[in-house]
Amino acid sequence: MDLEKLLKNFDKDEKSKDYSATDVGDEKIVFITSCQYRERGSLYDFNDHEYTAVTTLLEKTGVPQGSYQFIPAIRQPNITEEDLTTPDFHEHRPFLYKDLDEIQPDLIIPLGNIALKTLLKKSGIYNKRGKEFEYEGCPVVPTYSSDLIFLEPKLRKLFVQDVNNAYDKFILNKNKFDGTGYVLCKTIEEFDEQMD
Repeated sequence: MDLEKLLKNFDKDEKSKDYSATDVGDEKIVFITSCQYRERGSLYDFNDHEYTAVTTLLEKTGVPQGSYQFIPAIRQPNITEEDLTTPDFHEHRPFLYKDLDEIQPDLIIPLGNIALKTLLKKSGIYNKRGKEFEYEGCPVVPTYSSDLIFLEPKLRKLFVQDVNNAYDKFILNKNKFDGTGYVLCKTIEEFDEQMD
């Protein structure tokens, strides 16, 4: 269980503690966290409680362990949204874009409003979670932040649903209309083709 792994981390020095990523597999899924956390003189993408909440919930999804990694939206430790100004977002955005350009992900899932705002310059995670956006041709599906799913248990099911839906649609290319006899047309050309 992850709790055992977490407890073992307390016995290790800060250099051996690893929150950053699992091994990346064939498909590359990037979860963008809000900011880094300073703990015992080192920087991490999560604090202990949020890491446990996210990894435990990811085990309940269809996303294989080893196909995802975490990167921070803001490279300033222990920051909240109230602390950030518009110039702060502008300052940190190029670092996030550079990370994404290097990774070349197949799917991006921003965790929370800070990550969404930094990536897409959009706000309002409650209205936008689970919806589809795009960054440089890559699908983006935002969901709740790690601190929200840690603090609010009723949001955990929605987090799992958002991640599963995004993974099924954009990585596995599953379509909810598959096997129903219906053809989903996303363009006028596809519609004309079906009408012929």
